[in-house]
Amino acid sequence: MDGEEILSTFYKTITYKRDKDGWRLPFEPDRMKGMKAALDVLDADTGEVVLEAGKKLTVRSARLLSERGVKFLRAQDEDLHGQYIASDLYNPATGEIFAEAGDEITVKSLAPLIDAGFTELPVLDIDHVNIGPYIRNTLTVDKNSSARRRYSISTASCGRGTADC
Repeated sequence: MDGEEILSTFYKTITYKRDKDGWRLPFEPDRMKGMKAALDVLDADTGEVVLEAGKKLTVRSARLLSERGVKFLRAQDEDLHGQYIASDLYNPATGEIFAEAGDEITVKSLAPLIDAGFTELPVLDIDHVNIGPYIRNTLTVDKNSSARRRYSISTASCGRGTADC
């Protein structure tokens, strides 16, 4: 098993989708109940505030939002900072790797992903309260399981005249 397979075994994935107003993420009441909003939380479809900054999403309010038909929440680039990529992001035509599974999304790493045209980002469902990054952190320090190493080994043998190329 490589790091990506290990992460997908232990963590769920949340897919952020980019549109003209920022990012959309699915509203999942069971996953989000109990969270406290640092900023106003917006419905991605209507733009209306569904949870004011500083308020906690209770079980009751999560149920009411779900009944009102809230399907997606709005997120900005800053909301992705500190999250972790769930699967390797690369260009299949060139083999260029933009991010590996488990990489932390930072100001520096997000811009090249957007510039490269990624409109969907698979992110690990880690909230640091109920689900911690412990397995991801362990894989990060394991230098033997890197996508860059896997892809460079598989392409390095092609230059040696093997029949696999």
